[in-house]
Amino acid sequence: MLNKFRTNLKEISIAALIVAFVSLLLMQFTAQQAAAQATAAATATPVPSPTATFLPATEGTLTIWADEVKIDAVTKIGKDFTAKYNVPIRTQQVNFGDIRTGIKIAGPAGTGADIFVGAHDWLGDLVSNGVVAPLDLGDKIKNLDPVAVKAFTYDGKLYGLPYGIEAVALYYNKELVPTPPKTWDELKAIAKKLQDDKKVPQAYILPEGDAYHTEFLLTGFGGYIFGRDKDGNYNPKDLGT
Repeated sequence: MLNKFRTNLKEISIAALIVAFVSLLLMQFTAQQAAAQATAAATATPVPSPTATFLPATEGTLTIWADEVKIDAVTKIGKDFTAKYNVPIRTQQVNFGDIRTGIKIAGPAGTGADIFVGAHDWLGDLVSNGVVAPLDLGDKIKNLDPVAVKAFTYDGKLYGLPYGIEAVALYYNKELVPTPPKTWDELKAIAKKLQDDKKVPQAYILPEGDAYHTEFLLTGFGGYIFGRDKDGNYNPKDLGT
């Protein structure tokens, strides 16, 4: 996403190259991120402490914030971008949880990141605070999943470049469950038998108090939070169950 207060650069060519950079992210970032995640998991790096200070903004240089998982990939892409377009790129590692708060503080001051990597569900908060700028991807938007594009769209305007889609998954122990369940009823039956047979104290574990990990239970049985209007946008007046 783009910092609204840092996109009014003096040279129009720099602003145009922001789009070129995010396009480059789209082409390269998925593979780079996967490698970074694998490395992080293998080295078991401790969770970093909160970011203390942010780099000051520099005119003519694009500053990018990314968390510890993505920073190596973004830095590599930034070097390739600089070599191709001769535009300086500066990256800073910022804890994922600090990025949203940081951009709301640094943005109005005219500092902080020009581009930052964050979650689509931050969008309403960031737009309401006026710290992100709309993004025009031109024809390249056709190469993106429409669902991902819609997730980064607010009031008909695109504010972010979706580089990936994620979802929750069911993990199972093949030694205890040779064949995974195909329905919720099968899962409950398998879990009950494992517990009745005293093979495990608890056969199925689901994160509680977290809508992200439990929404499948709601939508899978026909429920929903907000309905949609004729254009496919969420309708806050249509509350589901």
